[in-house]
This record gives sequence, structure tokens and C-alpha cells, in this order.
Amino acid sequence: MRYLPLFLRALLSPLFPSLFPCFSSLLLPHPSTPSTSPFLHAVLPSPPSHIYCVGDIHGCHDEFLALLSKIKSRESGDPNYLSSVILVGDLVNKGPDSLATLRYCRSNRVMSVLGNHDLSALRVYRGSKPVVPRQAGKYKWVEGMSEADARYLEALPCTISLAVKGRRYVVVHAGLVPGVPLGEQDARAMTTMRLRTMRSGWILVVFTGEVSQEGGRETTKW
Repeated sequence: MRYLPLFLRALLSPLFPSLFPCFSSLLLPHPSTPSTSPFLHAVLPSPPSHIYCVGDIHGCHDEFLALLSKIKSRESGDPNYLSSVILVGDLVNKGPDSLATLRYCRSNRVMSVLGNHDLSALRVYRGSKPVVPRQAGKYKWVEGMSEADARYLEALPCTISLAVKGRRYVVVHAGLVPGVPLGEQDARAMTTMRLRTMRSGWILVVFTGEVSQEGGRETTKW
């Protein structure tokens, strides 16, 4: 079991706790220490002053390229305006062209964290059946994936840590449990959590790539 990729160990640990009793000890340190593994936590050491975090593209390739074009036009109008784009996971599924979206991100080395739909597509590509059988049709596009596409998804971290204008940020698809150090966060929860009921009685609503903030706008039905 020790030779399984870290993200696979993370996903299997809740299902087989006896096989992975100390998975938390395998997680990487707090982001103040640069990560040596791409599977869980990555650090952007010298980000530009402007960061665009884009969540849940879901295969909307044309809309994504239109957004990137707007960002580039702003950069071309101001030589001092430097920016980077970080995707907040769920690059694929639901939308009209998941494969083109994935290929663009891979070929252009777009930074992204891992989302639950990315993981599901990867599992189907590796031979697993969809968790919900009636959703098998939405994974038809996976037949066009290449091994290079799969490796790109496998290499996506669960978090990306960065500091901009003196403030520290952590990009994550689903969420983080308050009070738990980053190195002890559960990898499965970071890609799939929606709501977490705390023992104190509080309910934590995670506003990240997985849950939309009230008042946000959607450009398409996806």
C-alpha cells in the first residue's frame, strides 16, 4: 500500500481505516514549508500582484477562453499589470467540451487545484464505474482522454497557498475544517465537502469552488 499515490491513499483511508491508520502523518507540512509533492499542497512562492481565481469551469471551453482573452487585453493595456490565473477545480463534466478544456489547461500548464469532478473523471478513465450508474453518459468524453491528460489531473494539488500584498491565501476546491492545520486536513474533504456540522453546534458553509456565494452570477446553465 505504501506505493499508492498520495491522493489515492487519501481517498481510500476513510473506506479502509485499518489499512491507512496514520494517513494524517503522510500529509505534507503547513504551506510555510514548500511542498515536495504535487499531490496535496502546493505553494506559489512569488505570485504577481493580481490573481484571478476561477472556479468550476465544467467543460465550458469557449467561455473560459473568452475570460482569458479579457484578462490578456487588460495586461496588454498596462505593461505594469501582471497577473496569474488559478483554477479552483472541476475543470470537467457537465459542460459541452470537457476534453478541450482539459487539453488546453494541460498544454498551457494552467495552475489548478483538484475538484471532485476531476477525480471522478480520473477514476472512470482508470477503469472504475461512475458512483451513480445513471450518470455514466456524462463520462462519455473520458474515452478521448490520453495518459498525459490523466497524469495532469493526478498531479493537481488539493491546495495552492500564496501571499499577495502581504496577505496569505489558500485556494481549495471544497473547503477546510477550521482549527485543523493544513497538513492535517483530509484530502477527500478538501475536494468534496459541502457542509460540515461542527460538534459545537455551528454549521460551516464553505464558499469555495464547490458552493456558490449568494449574489454570484452564472454565465451559462452549467
